[in-house]
Amino acid sequence: MPAMLLCVQQDRELGRLYAEALLAEGYEVLCAHDGRGALEILSRQNPSLVVLDVYLPRQDGFEVLAEMRMRDACKSLPVLLLSEGDVTDDIVTRAKKLGALGVESAPVEVERLLARIVEYVGPLEKEAAPAVQVSSDGNLQETPFPELLRRLHVDSLDGVLLLEHGRKKKAIELQRGWPVSVKSNLISECFGSYLVHRGRCTKDELDESIKRMRTGEGLQGEVLVAMDVLDEEAVVEELQVHALEKFFEIFSWRDGRFNVRAGAHVQRGSSLGIQGHPSKLIVDGIRHRFPLKQIDRYFAMYHDAFLVSLVRSQGQIDLVGLAEEEAQWLRTLDGSKSLGALLESPETIRRIA
Repeated sequence: MPAMLLCVQQDRELGRLYAEALLAEGYEVLCAHDGRGALEILSRQNPSLVVLDVYLPRQDGFEVLAEMRMRDACKSLPVLLLSEGDVTDDIVTRAKKLGALGVESAPVEVERLLARIVEYVGPLEKEAAPAVQVSSDGNLQETPFPELLRRLHVDSLDGVLLLEHGRKKKAIELQRGWPVSVKSNLISECFGSYLVHRGRCTKDELDESIKRMRTGEGLQGEVLVAMDVLDEEAVVEELQVHALEKFFEIFSWRDGRFNVRAGAHVQRGSSLGIQGHPSKLIVDGIRHRFPLKQIDRYFAMYHDAFLVSLVRSQGQIDLVGLAEEEAQWLRTLDGSKSLGALLESPETIRRIA
């Protein structure tokens, strides 16, 4: 498994640039945009190195690093600080006291960032990008969506996955097999309708924002901020949740068609970020949206087969975000439990299986 890096950067575009460059080098990358998000990720994941922005909202990089050093799992975790503008003696001194590897002036050139990471994590053996092994066309009955995502991750697809289920059409852009954005043709899944459904704005406020958008005042989120309906932080959070809702809804599809287009891009899609490992996204989708009847049908079809765990470390358990009950059950697998026997297990266990 390649080294995992956590990139904490307030500037989302810059953070995305760094993440994409690191992904292209073969690293696995998790992203956060403030201290709270970074600490939440560190409570579940064990990255090999953290790239930490000094100037974060609410809680600056030094405060985040100080809190990290209070955690046993993070006491010796390598951290490279990025500081916008000149790196002063005071910044260097504070960084050393907290055990940082060093401080780089931001924005740092990608080549320089990669060199510093290789210095501490080591180089990765680069392989030629594998050809996509998934058929370019298929149906979700033969290749269910979770399995399709897994294959595209293994194949490190750069491109777009198009999906169709009745009148529903969605497009997911992937970079090296990581889902990064999603787009839907459903009016009910547009951002404004989602905000009304969530009670974050009224229908009248939505209609007013649409009028202002049409006169060129900006994107819907920007207009709602100008109208004092939401603040910038709330818009960012709602956009993230909205994108994940559109993505996870696909797990509920019992059938449909898919088409894989290598090298393509999604225009004006909702960003999923690069925060959740693809395996965790798959587990979350099955845990909350995948049809239970489909799971039970699979267990019944292969009732005489036996279950063996491929998970070999706590790091793998943390990677997919298993609850303690789920992780404990996973540790009990010794090859003696049949799939048929799982039909009597609680729903939580059947889904994680």
